[in-house]
Amino acid sequence: MPLTLDIDDEDIRRHYINIKEIKTKSYKNEISCDENEKAQNYQNIKKYYNYINNAELKIIKEELEQALILYKKAFKANKFPFPKDVYNALIVCINIGNIETAFEYSKLLIKYGIDISFFEQTTLKELKKYQSEWNLLVSETPKFKEYHEKYFDKDIISELLLITNSYNYKRFNIESISEIIDVSIDSIYARLFNLIENPAYSGHQIVGAMTFNDTIIINTPYYILANYYSEHEIDDKVLCNLYKQVKKGYMHPKDFLQIFNFSKKIENDYWFSPVMISSENEIYILNKSNPLVKQRIHEYDVFRKKIFCYKYQDEIQKMIFKLKNPTSKINFSNIYLPNKINNILPYQITDTYKKISLDDY
Repeated sequence: MPLTLDIDDEDIRRHYINIKEIKTKSYKNEISCDENEKAQNYQNIKKYYNYINNAELKIIKEELEQALILYKKAFKANKFPFPKDVYNALIVCINIGNIETAFEYSKLLIKYGIDISFFEQTTLKELKKYQSEWNLLVSETPKFKEYHEKYFDKDIISELLLITNSYNYKRFNIESISEIIDVSIDSIYARLFNLIENPAYSGHQIVGAMTFNDTIIINTPYYILANYYSEHEIDDKVLCNLYKQVKKGYMHPKDFLQIFNFSKKIENDYWFSPVMISSENEIYILNKSNPLVKQRIHEYDVFRKKIFCYKYQDEIQKMIFKLKNPTSKINFSNIYLPNKINNILPYQITDTYKKISLDDY
């Protein structure tokens, strides 16, 4: 029977999930084998994703007090929130002057492994204005570092860093990178798969986070997998394992969606970008006045809902926010602006996309 990931909508599978028949056992059953035991946790993770999405939409509307309420609900539903979500909530707190909660979230980021020096740059340096709270945070930092060393797996972190460095060295020829394994790119992928399938591996919950300049980076290897599966069809067992990680809160649904789309060679490459940008900086969004486009967006949103991912329209709003606010420190969950396209074909504009002005949003 075909792999459905608990998704039984025939239209979705016909249009978007072009998966071959599985001639071995049903991985659908494998996905749900432990759901009775962990059903409540799955429901909490589903609530978490919804709260985070709605908080980000409130930020777009400049309703920051409401956004913070939603972040608090999200962090109550999931005791291991994604570090980027904590960072966004921290920025919201600073902007509305909720300093007590801002320092609470700062402590959480340090527990994830973020160094105190990160708070001395960009928007977060505002915290230093509150001298007594800041001094307390600095004095407690060693305690939070002890927490990180106690609860986060050093061996898995080291292995993941070694894999990431080796991948970047091999694929992008970054010769300045040290501490690599000088093997083939396929061998690096194989080593990564072994790591992900390790029962001890649980994404950011066990490896924490790190920073690059003024940006928080989750120590997870999914961008490497996305690159790999842009050239290879995904193994169904791997796909199911990744889907489990989404449901457990280890992997963001958008990461799963990207890997899924790449690996299954979904038909129109442009289709999956809600926004396109021309080389002349003209902006195009999906044209919902086209009945076919509207129907396909609806169908694809049904699939997104099944994997706990936000709707297409929400993604458009977030991408437009980033275009209108290029210096904003808010870093929406897994929202990336598309590369500029040198030649947007006329049929794409008339049939699928429409040109917009940012002033209308």
